[in-house]
Amino acid sequence: MSKNKNENKAILFGLGWTTISTITTGIVQMLRLSILTRFISKEAFGIVAILMMVLGLTQVFSDLGFSASVMSQKNLDRKSFLSLYWLQFIVFNAIMVVVALCSPFIAGHYDEASLEILIPIIMTEMFFLSLGKLYDTILQKHMQFRVIAIRNIVAAFISLIVAVVLAWAGCGVYSLVISTVMQAVIVNLWNLYAGQGQYPLGLQRIDFKEARSLMKVGYYQMGTQIVDYMATKLDVLVIGEFLGTEALGVYNLAKELVLKFVAVINAIVNKVMLPVLAGKQQNIKELKNTFRSFINKLSVLNAPILGFIIIFSMSIVRILYGDKYMDASITVKVMAVWSLFVVLGQPNSLLAIATKKTDVSFAYTIIRFLIMGTLLFTFARHTLEGAAITMLGTYFVMFFVNWYMLPRKIINMGLNEYLSQFFKSCTGTAVAVLLVIGCRHILPHIIHGINAFVVDAICLFVYIPLAAFMLWMLEKKTIRAILRRQFT
Repeated sequence: MSKNKNENKAILFGLGWTTISTITTGIVQMLRLSILTRFISKEAFGIVAILMMVLGLTQVFSDLGFSASVMSQKNLDRKSFLSLYWLQFIVFNAIMVVVALCSPFIAGHYDEASLEILIPIIMTEMFFLSLGKLYDTILQKHMQFRVIAIRNIVAAFISLIVAVVLAWAGCGVYSLVISTVMQAVIVNLWNLYAGQGQYPLGLQRIDFKEARSLMKVGYYQMGTQIVDYMATKLDVLVIGEFLGTEALGVYNLAKELVLKFVAVINAIVNKVMLPVLAGKQQNIKELKNTFRSFINKLSVLNAPILGFIIIFSMSIVRILYGDKYMDASITVKVMAVWSLFVVLGQPNSLLAIATKKTDVSFAYTIIRFLIMGTLLFTFARHTLEGAAITMLGTYFVMFFVNWYMLPRKIINMGLNEYLSQFFKSCTGTAVAVLLVIGCRHILPHIIHGINAFVVDAICLFVYIPLAAFMLWMLEKKTIRAILRRQFT
């Protein structure tokens, strides 16, 4: 009993700091985008989407499973850590140089000359990641959530200031790129400094044999991350290739908007859930109960947020991005539903890492990549809405494949048991959303000449208590546990 209390206290502490950090940084990042949309063109955001895709792919590819290896080892000595650290340092910087040298070819493919300069600039992130990324894993493993939270908040505010100053000075797309690099510099130097308490930095001969042994679990995780990232960015590739950078800019802003709204819950899942699950890997019954509790609460917390986005997507886009981006509102609605499947499926991959079943996760990701690639290249080459609907349909299908290959095999969780963790909260929210949308359409016919702002205000005052009532009636036990701050 004492063990559970201590564990819940540690989780609660992590949830508190992670929530504060994620809400603050999310608001700051949305504010940054909101300000920059007033200074930067749609094409510029499309170019940034290409840059982020290139950078993200190189980061995932260069990881080689280092982070998963460190997280899965209960007792990692300093010698072994430093051997992994310096091997990662070499790999990251080698890839940085290679990709920077390839920038003329990437710029030529997209017919964007600015990429030839911007890619080497954005790739400098790799150097700073080589200094601090592995220490970030150490901070997460030791649940140093307070340090992580303060780090993220400080970095986000400095990045915002840099972006706004550069945009005001007329630097265009460079304001986004340089501010992004600045954020990486602060985060990773902070990691390096904060991690010295656990593993002081020092020169160490790389023991390739030992490193290979430590990274055995990480190999499959690396493969999973590479294929998963490529699958996640297939929509960016297709839209950028067939619809151009302006359409890509609008689509990426819509996608990022939705993901920012659910970032709080995702951050909690990533930073808190993984070490907790890893600590229960020897007891399948405890692991299953903890996993079930997490995904149930995940659904209860996320469903009403996404319902809010679906109802008020037009107003959200107008306020944050301005009238010139109103064509993104339909895409935002579709991507809000898509993001629900993203959020609900993510704990499954964490379950695979915690139980060292990354080979199963890797197989699932390959299947997802093949199905998504086929569907996107078939249906998503003509309109943004087509791309968004294709993404939604693919993730709906893969939601069930994900269950079959991961929770079912790893912890013997049946489909009915799995779906029951989501069904009530999603159904209750869907009912509330449909009723409010009906109210939105009826109001102008009842009150002629009613202002759009007044309609939004009425719908908001209807949705909040209605959604809260539906969730309370259907998920009373779960909500009480959340209010009591019980998470396992």
